[in-house]
Amino acid sequence: MSISQLDLLHQFKTQVADNGPHACLPRELSLSWLAVVRQSTEALLAGDEENGSISVMAVLALLRGKGVSPERVFENDTLLSSICQDYGIELGLETVHRATECKYEPATLETIFMKRDVDIWREVTTH
Repeated sequence: MSISQLDLLHQFKTQVADNGPHACLPRELSLSWLAVVRQSTEALLAGDEENGSISVMAVLALLRGKGVSPERVFENDTLLSSICQDYGIELGLETVHRATECKYEPATLETIFMKRDVDIWREVTTH
């Protein structure tokens, strides 16, 4: 892990993860952290564990917040991959929401990592 990646991981821990599991929900991330966590999740899904460490920290915080044993998840590669894919989808939905007129029901701590239907709609404002 490069020094800058370690610094970024430390910043994520102190600025986001230390504020509790809710802070790691995509809707709660600042625009800059949303981009960083999304890139980290993409790296992790591509097999780059070094650059996926921020995503791992966020997923761990969310799992603990849901009362799920992270050890159980990390023992099962298929389950871990599925959870990371779900997190990536939620991060993508939030990114689209912020960049367009598309709205959606964001994940909560209760619904994140659940196979759920997500309603998406376009809200056009006229000036």
